[in-house]
Parts: sequence; C-alpha cells; structure tokens
Amino acid sequence: MEKPDFIHKKEEYIDRVAKSNTDIRLLARHNSLEVMKQKIAKGATFYLDSAEDWQGFEFIYLIKGELEYMNSDPRILIEPGDYISRKGVPEESWFETKSDVVLLYTSSQPAFHLLREEIEDYLKLAQEVESTEQMDGHSKRLVRMSFEVGKRLGLSTDKLGYLKYAAFFHDIGKARVPDRLLEKKGELTDEEWEIMEQHTKWGREMLEGTEHLEEVGKIVEQTHERVDGEGYPKGLEGGEISLEAKIVSVVDAWDAMRTDRPYRDALPKEVAIEELQENKGSQFAPEVVDTFLNVLQGKDSIEANLDDRAKYKEEVTRLKRREELFRLTKTISSAGELEEIMENLLEAVIEATPFQRAIVSIFDKPASIPPDESESVHVKNYDHRGLREEQVNRIADKKMVGVEVDLKKFDPRYRVGESYYVPHGERKKKLDDEARIESQLRQEETLDWHPDDALYVPITSGDKLLGQVSVDDPEDGLVPEPENLHPMETFASLAGLAIDKLLLEENSASRRTSSKLD
Repeated sequence: MEKPDFIHKKEEYIDRVAKSNTDIRLLARHNSLEVMKQKIAKGATFYLDSAEDWQGFEFIYLIKGELEYMNSDPRILIEPGDYISRKGVPEESWFETKSDVVLLYTSSQPAFHLLREEIEDYLKLAQEVESTEQMDGHSKRLVRMSFEVGKRLGLSTDKLGYLKYAAFFHDIGKARVPDRLLEKKGELTDEEWEIMEQHTKWGREMLEGTEHLEEVGKIVEQTHERVDGEGYPKGLEGGEISLEAKIVSVVDAWDAMRTDRPYRDALPKEVAIEELQENKGSQFAPEVVDTFLNVLQGKDSIEANLDDRAKYKEEVTRLKRREELFRLTKTISSAGELEEIMENLLEAVIEATPFQRAIVSIFDKPASIPPDESESVHVKNYDHRGLREEQVNRIADKKMVGVEVDLKKFDPRYRVGESYYVPHGERKKKLDDEARIESQLRQEETLDWHPDDALYVPITSGDKLLGQVSVDDPEDGLVPEPENLHPMETFASLAGLAIDKLLLEENSASRRTSSKLD
C-alpha cells in the first residue's frame, strides 16, 4: 500500500535554510499557517520580534535541549516539554541556548521566507568577513569574549544581541580595502592609512543595507574611535562612543596582539596585558579594560584544570559514539525483512554521517565488482530519507522499480575507500542517472563538495553487489576522506549480509515447498 499524502517521514520537509548555528525546516504549510522544525546550536542567542514588528501568533514547543529567557532577572530556564505561546508582546524576547536545542515552531503568519531572507543576508555578509579575515577564527573569538564582557557590564538583552553581531562583523568593511594593504608587511603610508581608515564607515554602509542590522552598523563604525577623541572616522570621545563599540575595541585589540600578523609575531600574554593597561583612559575605556581582564583571569583559572577534564570528556564522547554505532549496526543486522533492513540502513546513514540525504536501491540480481560490461541489473526495491516532497514525487514519477542501474559508477577510478565518489564533471559526462534529483545545497554552502557530486556506497556480500546507497548534501560541505567513510561502509556491508541471509532463507523455503509438491 502506498503511503498517503498526509503522512510524512521524519526526514521529509518542504524547504530548508541553514547557517553555521541553526537549521530551519519548513514541515507544513496551510494558507498563512506554517509549521517549522528548528535546530539551534549551544551558545547561540536569538530573539522574537516585538508587536511593532510582528503581528502574528507564535507557538514554540521545546523538543530537546535547554534555553534561557534573557529578559527576566533571574533568567527563566526552558526545558523539554515547556513551550512559548506569544502574541502582541510589546518588546523583543531574547533567548540563549544552554545546549543544542530542537524546537517545533508554529506561526499564524508566513515566517519561513523572512527567516530565509535574514539567514541568506547573514551568509552573504559572513562570506565577506571570511574573505577579509587574516586570522583563523578571529571574529568568532571576538563574539565569545565580547559577549562575556557585555554581560558583566550590564548590557540589556537586545544590546547584547547587537554586540554579538557587531563583534562578528566589525571588520566587514575591509572587503573594500585593497588586498595589497591588508597583506602589506611594512608600515602603511599616510595615503594608505586614509584608505584603511574608511573600512569602519564602509562596514556601516554594508550592514545598514541589511534589515535588522542598522544598529549593528552604527556600532561597527565606532569600533576604532578612542575615548580621548583621537580615533577614527569621526573623532568621537568618551560618552559619544557606544559601550558596545568600546567593548569590541578592547577585545579586538587583545586578539590582534595575541595573533600572528603579516608584519609581526603574536605578543606574549604579559606584554598584551601591559598594553591594555597603559592605554586605559586614552585609547580604551577603563571600565571595559578592567572587566575584560577579570573575564580573562577567570578564563585562565578555568583553563588551568581543563586538560584532564578535556581528556575525560573526549573519552566519554568516544564511548558514546561507539555505543551509538553499535546500536545502529545491531538494528541493521537483526532486521528480519527487506523493508526493515533498508529502513534501518537509512536511519544509520542519516544519524551517523554528515550526509543529509540518502537513497537505498536493492537490485533484482547480484552483479560483480568491478561490473562486467555485459551485465544488466534493475532496481527491485528502494527507499529514501531527507528528500523534499517534490523530489519524492519526482522519484515516484520515474517509477524507479524496474529502472536499469548504470554500473559505470563502480569503475575503480572512482573508488574512495570501499565507496565510489563521482565528481560532478564526470557524473554529467559518464553517467545516465535516471533517479538524479537536484541537490538541496547551493555551491556557496559547500567547500570542496559540489552539489552535483555523487557518492555511492555498495551493498555487498562477499564478491556480490546486491545494491547501493546513494548519499548527498554533506552538512560540512566536504568530500569525505576514506577513513570517514568506514561507518557508512560498515552499515552497507551489514545490510548486504542481512539481505543475503534473507535470500538464502527464501531459496531454502522455496526448495522445501517444491520438494513437498513433488
């Protein structure tokens, strides 16, 4: 019996948008009502608009993890099973995730397209940051340290949110500065400094063009002002400079001193602290320097005891990972029917690998590896995870059962580990893939994986090829290394053994029936 349209598998969704710390999937839509599933990483902050900016009704149910409501003092902890029901709230509501969380988000007005636009705008700006950043992780370090300083200095929840964005985007204006200046090892000339000093103004202009980041742009423009009025671009002093900009200024200077630059090596910690102390009241706000150094001191005292804890945590994580892999392999091995083997195999691939989309196909007869050119096999059974509704319909329209399998993908030249990776250029030229569907990733979301690349994991038993798992859309955007394919290849191998066992039992039962009839 075919699955009715109103029933959906857990990995199905209508649309999806993601950035580094959040993943939003549109699950259902009816008229203006939308239901979304959102994953947010630990340590993220987010807010819900005030009634002035949002007139709809929002219902958010916490499925997994913990978060805190930041607008109250003390903060309110929200745990699995708690929910947020919100309409006409006059102020923005800010939240911080205390662990990785999963939310079910229902909105009475279309919200997904707004979230998509906001995230896509953010990603474009983030790419600008990455293209100009000379130190690995510089901006992300600034976000963490600035946030800790801001909390201790009593910034309101909305200003803490602006501070995190300003810390991340503080140097985005350098995207307009010529590379020859950014990479210059010697002193800049007066003319070159005039160009360099424009980057804060350019940063404000870039951010003001993005909705919700106007206030952030104002902070960014002030991050190189000095409390004595000798900074740029406007020569502001003292109270004319926002507290958020003063915080970013101190933390940026610290991280710059402690990082290798083209023109000098990183300064020792003691020298960097001395520099901050000597410039209190002239370049830096004294209260910000003192608070930052307190944060730094607390961080050091924690880090002194971290080595053993880190090793312990690493060992616990490794054991948990091993237990999870054991559980997944056991479900595949113990399955008693072909459909159950395929379903458990897909679950294992989606849960234990970076790939977000998978299709498993079982062939109507075994093939050899490498395949003989004269061989011809067809799809007997198939199942899938992670496909959009329109992609599921496309596969159904193709009537995959009975489709001939193109075995050229199992050419030794494509072999990586025990799997077969076909780059997009080769795939387009060499393979006629009946079931090919468009990737849900865009090329700018990946690193060396191309949306048209393909990875095939053979389902084997001995020297027999029984089927394949086709995977796509890796979350990390990377072509996997052979060692990273081991879990998936193990799953496929166990599925092959389980299928072979089923076939032997079916053949044995068939022979017994035939013997009785004789």
